[in-house]
Amino acid sequence: MYCGYKFKLSTPDKDHVTVFTFCPNDCGRNEVVMSNSQFAEYERAVEDPAHARKVQDIFPDFTPEQREFLMTGLCHDCQEILFSKPMEEDEE
Repeated sequence: MYCGYKFKLSTPDKDHVTVFTFCPNDCGRNEVVMSNSQFAEYERAVEDPAHARKVQDIFPDFTPEQREFLMTGLCHDCQEILFSKPMEEDEE
């Protein structure tokens, strides 16, 4: 499942895109910066989640918190409440 972004803003160098969404729980604004190719794949995933690649594969350099945000739209504080613990790095 991927959260639909509300709007995007290209950065001045045009190599990256900033995606903004609003937390469905507290309406706080969240943003994440990604490459144009990641954004194109993210757009495809939002439109057709059944055939999307895993979020870990699209965004391998993102933290678990950033990936959860892209899938659910939940902000940092709401993720901590929902998961009852601070978000940590991937355990490998």
